[in-house]
Amino acid sequence: MKKAFTLIELLVVVAIIGILAAVGVSQISGFTSAAKINAVKANHSNAVKFISVEIKKCEISGGFFKLKRSSGNPTLVYSDLSCSSSQTTTNQIVEAFINHLNNEGFKNPFNDVVARLGYDKVFFREGTQEEIGQTVIKVSNNNIITLTSVFKNSEGVMQTPIISTIKDER
Repeated sequence: MKKAFTLIELLVVVAIIGILAAVGVSQISGFTSAAKINAVKANHSNAVKFISVEIKKCEISGGFFKLKRSSGNPTLVYSDLSCSSSQTTTNQIVEAFINHLNNEGFKNPFNDVVARLGYDKVFFREGTQEEIGQTVIKVSNNNIITLTSVFKNSEGVMQTPIISTIKDER
């Protein structure tokens, strides 16, 4: 006598595996959308902390901002960004912060959607608020730096943007 599985037993096992796979796929898509949202929040938080710390360092020690101009050459830094507010405006340092952050390896987690629109960078100076996963950095006339990040939830609905402000008190 040979020992083997019957056709019915194999069909039951295949059906169980199919049900588990269907449930697992729906769960995984929920996890990936939550991970994308958390990545946008982390990008935003890291940018706010970085900009705040760099401005404070300049307030305390003076000198020059040490920000990268290019990802290809990590030693290439802005040499003309003085910490003195009379020599470097807030608008100038925000442009340098945007270049630095975009060259530091930040990734837009919604890149599959925005890359085809041409918005694959994470940090922008100006822009509309419909490009998900990006952070727009603007300066008001009284040296307030505003960072706004946008994202969609797992159902594809645009969520309330994350907004942070930093005062340039140099």
